[in-house]
Amino acid sequence: MQKQTDSLNQRLESPRCKIINSYLTTIEDSFQENRPQLKLINYGTGSGKTHQLFQAIYKTIEEHKDIQIIGIYIAPLREHLSVPTLTG
Repeated sequence: MQKQTDSLNQRLESPRCKIINSYLTTIEDSFQENRPQLKLINYGTGSGKTHQLFQAIYKTIEEHKDIQIIGIYIAPLREHLSVPTLTG
């Protein structure tokens, strides 16, 4: 039983969970302070933070079904992700 508890604690303290929890804390604080808008900024580094941001937003929507939540996600193009050009 102790091994299962230790394993769970390690997962909850993992860098991945810490990032998700930081997003959730910011979102929950905005609800507590009755702020009508919230802007979360996520700079892409390739470490999976965008996926974690969407996980936090999904969890928030699931837990607060009575609140209208609108999300806008803007992703700038990176140099290696260029828009193809049309040849005529």
